Amino acid sequence: MLNLISSERLKSYEKILKITDEKQKIMAYQWSKGLVSSILPALQCLEISLRNAINYNVINNKPRAGKFTHDDFWFKSLSQYHTRKTQQNQIRKQNTRLRKNEITSQKHAEIIKQIRREKSWEEREILKTEVKLRRLKGTAPSHDDIISGLTFGFWTNLLSKSYEDASQEQLWPNLINEIFPNLPDIITRKTKAEQREYVEKRIKYIRDFRNRIVHHEPIWKFFNSDDSGKTNYRDPIYGVNASLSILNKVYNDILEIISWMSLDRLNTLREHDTTVAFLTLCTKDGLNSYIKPENLKYSYNKSQVKRRKKQIKKSVIEENRIIRITKDEETLLFIDKRNIAMIDLI
Repeated sequence: MLNLISSERLKSYEKILKITDEKQKIMAYQWSKGLVSSILPALQCLEISLRNAINYNVINNKPRAGKFTHDDFWFKSLSQYHTRKTQQNQIRKQNTRLRKNEITSQKHAEIIKQIRREKSWEEREILKTEVKLRRLKGTAPSHDDIISGLTFGFWTNLLSKSYEDASQEQLWPNLINEIFPNLPDIITRKTKAEQREYVEKRIKYIRDFRNRIVHHEPIWKFFNSDDSGKTNYRDPIYGVNASLSILNKVYNDILEIISWMSLDRLNTLREHDTTVAFLTLCTKDGLNSYIKPENLKYSYNKSQVKRRKKQIKKSVIEENRIIRITKDEETLLFIDKRNIAMIDLI
């Protein structure tokens, strides 16, 4: 099994979480996969809510003056506008160079030809998505196909300053409170530009966190920031408690951002079993239930459970505890909110 996981990957468990036993490293690896499974629904909810909120509000809230069309394929029109805008800026620079005799007419013509061939990153992403979908479906992709096919990176990139325009001809600032109607007062007291910048920073942090998960990096591995505020990937944060604390904060940040868009979406997600699973696993007891069951804070043998069943069930539900049930000092099973009904079978 070690060969299939790679010893290099498991070194993080020893270096960061201070787990030295080889068997415990394997079990901690399984715990980490459980954490990933439990947080994915929240990440998916955030991604889907963001793209649908942007799409709906662009179509249904026309700006004062249009730089792009607001039909179902507005994203193509917007990306093409950004391509033209970038090309115009680059062409002006080259025209200035030509007037100053910094380049020849022939070189100028070659550069202009190249500039006109270049497209914005967003337009390239849309074209790439269309090609992929056309191959899969055999027909031209629909509006809904493209919306769902575009990456989370595409949608988070639309939050950038490039799409901000004081004349309200692009996405921001006119859509900030339409897409995020539940921003807290501490944020809405800022200027519209500051609100957009704050939202962008928070969501892009979650995007980077998601990308690390997609690339199979340990979900609990975090890094300190340098003096400029950028993540320093050479400076990891050490210790189980620190890792769990940060991971819990990231999860709460995901829920908070979802709430900015829709409280109903948040409440529906909270009713999902995966929320309970994450809150259960992202604890010291959650980790110990995999690597050191005997270290769980709450452990009872079968006879104790039978005598104190009502009290134990209450503590599991109200305090989100994991309890270990033993027989002859060996682990029989673990009980938490997800399988609380099992206690009645003992």
